[in-house]
Amino acid sequence: MPRVTGDFADFDSWLMEVNDRLGGCVDVSQSLVDEAEYTIYAPEFDGEDTYTIRDNEEGGITVE
Repeated sequence: MPRVTGDFADFDSWLMEVNDRLGGCVDVSQSLVDEAEYTIYAPEFDGEDTYTIRDNEEGGITVE
């Protein structure tokens, strides 16, 4: 499953890229332990991956 990382203007921009690259029916869940951590399940790839999202100096977000 490809990872969708990098710098984005905002959370919605990242989600649009996630949907474009992983299929339009992904499930995004925020961690209950770390508010910067998100898990994405992509049925098209039958897999999940975890991402960390931080605010960056340009006013957007950096996704790792």
